[in-house]
Amino acid sequence: MKSVSSLENFHKKGFFGDFENKDENDLTRSDYYKGINSFKNIFPDADVLYLKFDDILNADSRKKMLIEIIKFLEVKCNIENINTDLVENLASKSRSKIFQNILYKDYFLKRMFKKLLTDRFSAKIKNKLSSYNKKILNNKKSFNMKNNINKEYLDWNNKIVDETKKLTNLNLSDWYYDI
Repeated sequence: MKSVSSLENFHKKGFFGDFENKDENDLTRSDYYKGINSFKNIFPDADVLYLKFDDILNADSRKKMLIEIIKFLEVKCNIENINTDLVENLASKSRSKIFQNILYKDYFLKRMFKKLLTDRFSAKIKNKLSSYNKKILNNKKSFNMKNNINKEYLDWNNKIVDETKKLTNLNLSDWYYDI
């Protein structure tokens, strides 16, 4: 007999709005409480440092996060010598699929150039040609989760955030949805 999770019940009742065709596993990835709890059950004596990925994106919190990691690992390190600048890879797609295939698939011409050029030089050429073939996508499109998911899922999310906050002692106030 198969057990039915509360998320499957949400799914069956149509609470996920525009996310109706998503697999339940896609949605349960945000159930950090469940994953952390499982880890704690397997490794009850583990000393764990909980961090928020979101803090990597902000320069001030990134440096604080790095200091926390260094202290947790008990490593002697001068934080001033570490570059904490963030390099962002923008979402892109190929302008030409044919050109993309020539760059990345195994062709006679590619094999010939590989024999004639050093790996370093051919990598530079490949990166340059690849950059000409890239079309940067609009990364600033905002997606308003609240307008696309029903209230029941937002309630579920907020409960998971509460449980995760208690378990990790992290400030997760920016993870809540106003309902």
